[in-house]
Amino acid sequence: MENLFSTEALLSLIPLTLMEILLGIDNVIFVSIVLSRLERS
Repeated sequence: MENLFSTEALLSLIPLTLMEILLGIDNVIFVSIVLSRLERS
């Protein structure tokens, strides 16, 4: 449990969090593009 909040662990968590945010935004953009191309019934 003491290794969980070490400096090395927290520094590796930052890029993972940033990538997760960017991939989430990318998914929203992708879904909106796909939905805009669908025909409305």
